[in-house]
Amino acid sequence: MQNNAVVLFVRFLVTDIILDVVRFPVWWYTRGALHVAGWYGQQLAFGIDRLALLVLLKNLGRPMFGDYSKQGRLISFFVRIVQLVVSTILFFGWVVWHTLVFLAYCILLPAVIWLILLSFPHG
Repeated sequence: MQNNAVVLFVRFLVTDIILDVVRFPVWWYTRGALHVAGWYGQQLAFGIDRLALLVLLKNLGRPMFGDYSKQGRLISFFVRIVQLVVSTILFFGWVVWHTLVFLAYCILLPAVIWLILLSFPHG
């Protein structure tokens, strides 16, 4: 009975602990990275929807509030241009932030391993 427990413990140690430590970096840069890349794409699409960039582009030439006079069209066009410029700047900030988060994900694992190795005393 005791021999069986030792065999089960060794099997647990090898398969569940050691192989998981070896497999984790592989998962981190394959399936985990694909998952984060999908999140990244969703966030970019959400930013486009949230800032209504496509709607702004589509309605750029339409007058606001149904004012079809020359002054109304001119004012509407310039207001929408300013709105488009501000929304585009916000979107690029959105892209930069989420790109930094994605790059941090890619760098996190080697940084943690490096810090763990540095914590051991040099002998």
